[in-house]
Amino acid sequence: MNTATAATTSATATTSATTSGAGEAAPVRERLDGLARGHARRGEVWSALLTTWAVELHRLEEVVWESGLLLAVDPHAELAAIGEAVARAVEAVADQVEFELAPDGVVHLAREAMIGALDDSLHEPVLDGFFRLDHLIDVVPSQGRRNGHAADRLEERTAEQLVVELLGAAGDCMAVARELVVEEEHEAAVRMGRQADVATFEAFLVAAASLAGDDELGSVQVRWDLARDLTPAVLADDSGAAGVAAAVSHQRRELLALLGSAEQAVLAQTFETPPGA
Repeated sequence: MNTATAATTSATATTSATTSGAGEAAPVRERLDGLARGHARRGEVWSALLTTWAVELHRLEEVVWESGLLLAVDPHAELAAIGEAVARAVEAVADQVEFELAPDGVVHLAREAMIGALDDSLHEPVLDGFFRLDHLIDVVPSQGRRNGHAADRLEERTAEQLVVELLGAAGDCMAVARELVVEEEHEAAVRMGRQADVATFEAFLVAAASLAGDDELGSVQVRWDLARDLTPAVLADDSGAAGVAAAVSHQRRELLALLGSAEQAVLAQTFETPPGA
């Protein structure tokens, strides 16, 4: 049952990362479910569990916001308290299980713990929104590592060192982008501006995971997978510096939309000033 506990820690770090308001919730949640099913088809049990649990947490946050959380004095603090209560409940259940569960059994048990940690008024809407877990039945595990995300990203660095390195690269890339705008190399400026924002985004994810106790950086990979399929804006031939700023801003908005509102504000302030702005 250690798998459930570790997956809960990683996926709980994605709770506010998977909802950016009621209007954006369903598409992101469906994409997460698609990612989980893809992991299961490839036998990546750890990643399938982690991403499926992120789907569950996404549903929880969606219901909590719709129940009137925005009217609270500090809605983000309230949401964090609910997330912590759910994490404690799942970990308590995990500690009591002395045998290995099938992947779908892990999620079913985690769901029961989640529901038990919530106010009675939230039970029915949360339960009604759960997706099917058929992708976790009879999964054939691959021979790969359970989760190599931390090792792949950190290599021999600490999370803090990686964050510093990524933010430094973001600053360098954006400085080059601004120089390219001056030289009217607009397409190259867009590429460098986008690279800068992607580096800043990854730094933010690593820092958030580290702060949440997700030492395996599983939550980073879940969010990164969502960002990989973003569609870049097309730069018009005659758009000049303003077009560069618009193209970079387009990707920036898409990255921000993958985060919760509290995190959006932090990341928006962390981004480098875009070229042409």
